[in-house]
Amino acid sequence: MNYLVTGGAGFLGTALSNRLAKQGHNVRVLDDCSTGNPGDLLPEVTFVQGDINEKILLWKLLEDVDCVFHLAAKVSVPESCLFPSSYNLVNVSGTVTLMEAIRDTQVKRVVLASSGAIYGYQEEIPYHESAEVHPESPYAVSKLSAEHYVRTISAQCGVEAVCLRVFNAYGPGQRIPKSHPPIISNFLKHAMTNGTITIHGNGTQTRDYVYVDDVVNALVTASTAVGVDQQVINIGSGVETSVLELVRLVRQVTERKPEEVYNPLKSGGSDRVQYRFQPGGRRDSTALWLEDVCTWTVGSDGRPHSACGTIRVVNDRYEEEQRLLYRSDHDELTGQLNRIRLSEALEAIVQRSQRTRQPCAFLMVAVNNLALINETFGFNVGDEVLAAVARTIRTKLRGGDTIGPTIGSPPMAAARSVL
Repeated sequence: MNYLVTGGAGFLGTALSNRLAKQGHNVRVLDDCSTGNPGDLLPEVTFVQGDINEKILLWKLLEDVDCVFHLAAKVSVPESCLFPSSYNLVNVSGTVTLMEAIRDTQVKRVVLASSGAIYGYQEEIPYHESAEVHPESPYAVSKLSAEHYVRTISAQCGVEAVCLRVFNAYGPGQRIPKSHPPIISNFLKHAMTNGTITIHGNGTQTRDYVYVDDVVNALVTASTAVGVDQQVINIGSGVETSVLELVRLVRQVTERKPEEVYNPLKSGGSDRVQYRFQPGGRRDSTALWLEDVCTWTVGSDGRPHSACGTIRVVNDRYEEEQRLLYRSDHDELTGQLNRIRLSEALEAIVQRSQRTRQPCAFLMVAVNNLALINETFGFNVGDEVLAAVARTIRTKLRGGDTIGPTIGSPPMAAARSVL
């Protein structure tokens, strides 16, 4: 058969495209390379770099195609809250453009990779396809809109359509971005490097995790299955797994004992997720505005016990910086942006310390958590820089320097000299 895979250079797209090629099918891939890596595709796969909204290009790629797998999408929930128009352009408008091209070229079937984020909060566990959905982010709204467009346009023009709601996929080849990385891959990375695993909330929140090969099996099956036209199908393991259980499993399979740090602020999303099992103020170009970087808790002994990341990031140039961080070949520029971010975090810590009763004690706790701050913000600053900053601030504090009311206080000046 002849297949077109949009977003075929991404995590799921690469696995799917390579599987189809190994089975002897003719596979064409369209990807804009914003996050995908075409170098991971087999030589038998025909790769074309382009935009999902380029209809003329789609017409050419869809010639003689029997089935389309539509995986092209922007997928970060937090990013979608900052740039909903961008997510609408790719996930919604891109889907409509593709469906128009499919209609024009008379493709037989389209399989959409949708998302479980569509469901939002549900009282009934496990989730069922017939449940009323409550999308809670622009990303979720965009995927729900894509489903409606795929099913509506396909029904009007006689094209078969299947929508697969894929939940928390993981496996080899999964990209680990600096911000909001996938939990399983991120935990494994930190365990193998003797790093720190950050657990948000109390760790009892659950998700349904599904292995990449199982997702590919579902996608391939959906392309030829009989009697699935206009169906919406959940793709998950059917097993509820908590964050704490994940940590235990990561320790078990890696035979490592990574440090565990608890952030009392729970990350977004529902506390429980299980799916019905389907068989088969300062802003400029580089600086971030950070508020309440650390919280300080005092025990009964009067000593500070923890400093945890509480982040609010607002950045008018966020999208440009992400492009520089993830796509630039200039390591020096990337390092400069990271150092600026760490400097901003340290400044915010010093400012926050002014509002505490014991600023020196607060700063000492914050210094001890620089590694956590570095990981939480995704600064990617080297350990040697963190150690140097920590030593400098400790030396100043132990030497009797006071923490002044301005950013130019001794510890901050010393930290800046290191950075």
